[in-house]
Amino acid sequence: MLSRLRELPQLPAGQGRVEAIDLARGLAISLMILSHAVSGLLGIRRCLPSCCSAWAGPW
Repeated sequence: MLSRLRELPQLPAGQGRVEAIDLARGLAISLMILSHAVSGLLGIRRCLPSCCSAWAGPW
């Protein structure tokens, strides 16, 4: 058992990038850019008006 703990870990050979992760990351970035563009064009701010402070939660 002790000899097994002294061995260096061996990782499997890399198989390249996972294409689904690249697709999901690209989609997320595209949606972020679209969201920022729309909120900039419409003038939407992140803060809530004081009349809707109940939606902001207890903090």
